[in-house]
Amino acid sequence: MIIFVSNQLATVTHLLKRANIVVWQHEQVGIVSYHEFASNTLERVHGIILEITQPTPEMHYLLAQAIILQKPTLCLYSKHNVPRAMLAHLSKKNIPRSILVKSYSERTLEQIVQAFLLTIDRTVSIAEAPTIKFTLRLTPALEQYLEWLARQHNVNKAEQMRALLKQIIAADKEYQCYLE
Repeated sequence: MIIFVSNQLATVTHLLKRANIVVWQHEQVGIVSYHEFASNTLERVHGIILEITQPTPEMHYLLAQAIILQKPTLCLYSKHNVPRAMLAHLSKKNIPRSILVKSYSERTLEQIVQAFLLTIDRTVSIAEAPTIKFTLRLTPALEQYLEWLARQHNVNKAEQMRALLKQIIAADKEYQCYLE
C-alpha cells in the first residue's frame, strides 16, 4: 500500500512506516509542479493524508485532485486550531464519502490513522504489521471453511488466520505463563 502524506505530518509518516506502508511526500517524488504530481503520482497511491489546520494553495489543489480521483483521503486538523473555512468547504454535499475529516490530538492521532487505514485495507495494522511470509498447505475442506469464515467476517483469509491465532494465544494459559 502506498499513502501520500502532506509534509507537516512527521508523526503520521512514522506511524505508517511502522506498519510497513510506503509513504510518499511531494518533495520526495521529485515533482516539477503540482499538476504533474497529481497526474503522475496521486493516481498510483492508495490513500492520501493531509494536515489541513493551516491550508495552503497546494493543499487545496491536492484535495481537489483527491476529490476528482475519488482517492480515500484523511483530512486532519488540530483539535485546538480549527480551520473553519476549510471545514465549511469540506462539509458541502458534493464532497464524496472518500474524504474523511477528523480533528486530532497527540493522544488520538494513532487511532484515527489506524481507522483510516482499515477503510483502505482491513489487514493493515500500525501496532504490529505482518512481516513474515509463511506458506501453509490446506485440505480442500479446511480451505473451504477458511474461505467461508473470512467471508463471514468480511476479511481476507490471511487476516482471518491471524485473528484465529490471536484468539488461540489469548486463551492459551500455558503460553501466557511462558511469556511472563
